[in-house]
Amino acid sequence: MAMILFTGSGRSGTGLYSKLFATHHEYQVSRLARIIRELPDFYSPPHDLLADASTRLCIMRRHLDGVDLRTFRDSSNPYVHLLDAAFAMDPDVRIVLGTRDGRDFVRSGITRGYHLPDGLPRPGVWRAVRRWMRLTLGLQRKPIFTGFGLEPTGDDPWRADWPTMRPVERMAWLWQYRYNTARARLAVVPRDRWMVVRLEDLTGDPRRSALELERVESFVGMSADRQWLAKKYNHSDAFAHPSREDWTPEDIDGFRRIAGATMERLGYATV
Repeated sequence: MAMILFTGSGRSGTGLYSKLFATHHEYQVSRLARIIRELPDFYSPPHDLLADASTRLCIMRRHLDGVDLRTFRDSSNPYVHLLDAAFAMDPDVRIVLGTRDGRDFVRSGITRGYHLPDGLPRPGVWRAVRRWMRLTLGLQRKPIFTGFGLEPTGDDPWRADWPTMRPVERMAWLWQYRYNTARARLAVVPRDRWMVVRLEDLTGDPRRSALELERVESFVGMSADRQWLAKKYNHSDAFAHPSREDWTPEDIDGFRRIAGATMERLGYATV
């Protein structure tokens, strides 16, 4: 038996996997965030605190302290940063990296406020005023590094453009950053220990969906509860941004400029 991790670029099915395979969903994710906040340079100017492999391994070991890795099953997006550490802890690990059409991620991410300065949905007026007062009075420090890559850090080529990016461009950056970070971490993991699954292949055409789910089942060695394929789990009922068919030319060009290459690598039609 081996550790099994479902992760992804965000809004890419991790919640669905937790239902399909009866796994944890975001196992102690608040504790994982707290471990990262305890790093010495958390409040320093922007840089990638997770760039060092030994730091990632230390974080993962603390996160899973006391866990039986042979039976641990979890579905959580932050693992995209820690996949090499997971392999170092359990060489038999099975990793499912989920993704989806970047344009749909953009729409969902904007709705959830991922493009805002602190990565939270836009608050009401009084909540915003209270937050501003806490920051101004020094009662709360705003971390520049979020822990899970909500804005460019270090030598990221898009860092200088971030302040003037449109919401679509910010979400395009976040989508391609998370996916490409995961692929970079997987460079040291044997190819038979991980797979990429597109959400559209899992939840679209019924025949294709059945075949894709069988492929995942075979890979992880578990049977899925297929009833969840017909349900929309953790789905946004209303959106704060138009569907991709109604994007402005500026949004289309901005998305293509930042995420076009990653879209092509994943086999999605370019915009």
